[in-house]
Amino acid sequence: MTGTTKRIEVFRPGTFTPMSGASVTMTAEDLRGIAAAYDPAVYETPAVVGHPKTEDAAYGWAKAFSYDEASQRLVADVGDIAPAFGEAVAAKRYKNISLSLFAPGAPNNPKPGAWYPKHIGFLGAVAPAVSGLKPVSFATDDGALTFEFGDPANWLNEQQRPANSPTTEQTMTDAEKRQKELDAREAEVRKREALLQHDQNVAFAEGLIKEGKLIAASQPRVVALLDTLEAQPAAAAGTVSFAEGDAQITQSPADAVRAILADQPVVVSFGEFAGRQPAEAQATVSFASPDGRAVDATGLARLAKIEAWQKQNPGATFEQAVAAVS
Repeated sequence: MTGTTKRIEVFRPGTFTPMSGASVTMTAEDLRGIAAAYDPAVYETPAVVGHPKTEDAAYGWAKAFSYDEASQRLVADVGDIAPAFGEAVAAKRYKNISLSLFAPGAPNNPKPGAWYPKHIGFLGAVAPAVSGLKPVSFATDDGALTFEFGDPANWLNEQQRPANSPTTEQTMTDAEKRQKELDAREAEVRKREALLQHDQNVAFAEGLIKEGKLIAASQPRVVALLDTLEAQPAAAAGTVSFAEGDAQITQSPADAVRAILADQPVVVSFGEFAGRQPAEAQATVSFASPDGRAVDATGLARLAKIEAWQKQNPGATFEQAVAAVS
């Protein structure tokens, strides 16, 4: 025996017909369950040649199972490998892998209620002559199902799959392909809805600016805030509830922010203020009048107009300005 541990792909999702019994569909979730349920302390799965019925030699033992998400394969870490057997596998003398599984309701299942690997069978070559191997007993009525995997029995490089391994698309079941298409359509719909909502948020912020309720510099922050709130799933975003008079109002966080902004007073004024007077009428003159004398407001305003006309017409005399204003 040797302490070397090798990895090998032993199963994939799909619908298969075992050597005995009706067709069985195994999903990715089922294979993850096999990996999670495996416990070598309870039952250690042997690597054997062919399909033993009662007793045969074990050429290795599965130390762990895992589901490789990238390749969508159930992978076994096989240890205690007989050197001659390991060399035969590396030389591709075995054409196919066969995985035997205890059904969830099988009477001898080490983990009742779950699929559990009974043995890993290597098919297509004569068993190597190796002495001192531990024999394994197999009952013929233990309720196990044996599936031929179909791919060559190759030890895996730890960093990559064999070059002839099928692609993920090829290993997907029809149901998984349909689900992938549905997911892609839903993602495209969500993308279009997000773009439409963004345009609406931009229009809302621009409307606030036109009304004088928002300064232009704040528009990007308002739009980004609304985009973020709208992008959250309804379950995560929650709602905002409050009393308005005798009514109880419930809104989404995004709608609540819109309502708060829409209720803001005007903070920016555009154009002329109502009642604004011409510049010459706003001119003020400061002086001290003699005691007991009143200031003629009309004459003061006329004087301001005369001075303003002179400023606009440099070189004109005071008399010319008086005549022009009069």
